[in-house]
Amino acid sequence: MADEQRLHVAVLPTAGSGHINPMLELCRRLVPLGFQVTFVYPSNLCPKLESSLRHDDLHFQVVPSPASDKLLLMDPALQEDVTPVLEALRPPVKCLIADMFLGWSQDVAESLGIPRVAFIPSDSVSEAMCYHIPELVSMGFIPGHPIQIRKL
Repeated sequence: MADEQRLHVAVLPTAGSGHINPMLELCRRLVPLGFQVTFVYPSNLCPKLESSLRHDDLHFQVVPSPASDKLLLMDPALQEDVTPVLEALRPPVKCLIADMFLGWSQDVAESLGIPRVAFIPSDSVSEAMCYHIPELVSMGFIPGHPIQIRKL
């Protein structure tokens, strides 16, 4: 299928093999389903990724790394570099899949008028535990003060 006819998805990882490897696997599984996938990553991850980037059907796009040595997830300033890269991709990106730690990617997706999907590479037990932390604290199973969570 020609790239112009495929739904274009951009994927934005954060540093760490426990995040990058599952995200690359997701990308490899989306391609046979008819998606065009562009894996967007900062240049400071290049040396770590080069051996993993051998897949004919995936597209890769490098964005400049922040001047600091901060990890991608710690530097929302990278948003300024990612947005124009995503805007320039053709065919236009219709969805952004971003690592769960890249909260600023929601702003990027909104500026492009596309949905953002948070990719969570951990297992379901960990997610369930995190979801129930306020309840576990209030019941005394986890030391700490009860926290208030604002409902969206």
